[in-house]
Amino acid sequence: MLIKLSFEDLIKNPAGNFWSLVVVLNFMLATYFSLPNWILLPLICLSFWVFIKKKFSDKRIIFLASITLFSCFSFYICKYNSNEINAIDDLIPLSVLTFLLFNLAASTVINLKVIKLFVLFFIVEILTAMILFISGNKSIYHLISNLNNISNYDWSFQSSGVIALSDSTAALGVNAFLVLILIFQFFRTDKLFKLFTILGFLGVLLSGSKFMIFLLILFLGYNFFLIKKMSLFQSITLTLFSITLFLFILLGITSVHDLNQLMSERIRIAYKFYDFIKSNMLLGNNSVQYRYINASGKQFHAHNSFIQTIANHGLIYFLLIMGLIITQIRSSNVSSLFFLFLLSLCNHVLFWGFYHVDLIFAFILFQGSNKTEFRLNN
Repeated sequence: MLIKLSFEDLIKNPAGNFWSLVVVLNFMLATYFSLPNWILLPLICLSFWVFIKKKFSDKRIIFLASITLFSCFSFYICKYNSNEINAIDDLIPLSVLTFLLFNLAASTVINLKVIKLFVLFFIVEILTAMILFISGNKSIYHLISNLNNISNYDWSFQSSGVIALSDSTAALGVNAFLVLILIFQFFRTDKLFKLFTILGFLGVLLSGSKFMIFLLILFLGYNFFLIKKMSLFQSITLTLFSITLFLFILLGITSVHDLNQLMSERIRIAYKFYDFIKSNMLLGNNSVQYRYINASGKQFHAHNSFIQTIANHGLIYFLLIMGLIITQIRSSNVSSLFFLFLLSLCNHVLFWGFYHVDLIFAFILFQGSNKTEFRLNN
């Protein structure tokens, strides 16, 4: 049986969920407080221990380990620089961190308790965003500043979105959208399902992110197709057709330049990445140089998980890891994976390394169709 634990039980029994809380806090401290990623070392070590304990029994993880070793070749032979070690990903390539995170997500350490705690953290962030929006503040820093000078309180309508606990409005939008993905994937029967659905919608809207709001509309349309008894294939096809039609209409009434401005320069950045990728297409540019650097020295990441992965690790690694992902797609997890892929088209949120979105993605990929009970001490 799938684990029977409501959100209410999770809140009432925090002591019984200690290890799950440790896992989530480790990720959230690194994300929300922008702490150096060395703080993730305990979970990285835990993943090593899990990998050794499993004694090479999971063929999916063994395959991922093999292509990770392949990606390490160009990093240590061609790109490694011992004078540029400021973070974990300067010491080891991102592909290793991705492997360790996927290995952790495929283990019993990451279970539905962990996923529910992530949802609760995101809900707290959304509630914080609601308070900030109503009080006319963009961030907690602005709120504190206003409260310290209450006589000159500066209330302003936050049409461009609020930052809440993350470091950007886009991050709030991503986390709010993750709430929708997770509750529709795992918690449809929970009594808080409707409330959390509403809060997820509000969180995306409060982020003010144009792309995230567009994705929210697609999410509503997709679920409408499913309610109308369309198949998964038909729903996905209609959603992709809607995106294509929308882009053609935009190009018909505006220019590529205006569309690029609407998408926050993402088209231009993607075009510039072509030369960056072409310089080392097969093996990638690796961890020493993750981002495209223009003539003025400004750095850009691709704002696209797939383009960025090719730039980092090369086309060979990208095709192999996508092949592994495709073999794990099932009818039970295809909807969630589909929207995570759409999310990745205009955001670098997958294959980032040791990152909470990657953990959630890998959990859905490997355990989204798992019908056995998840236990920490298995």
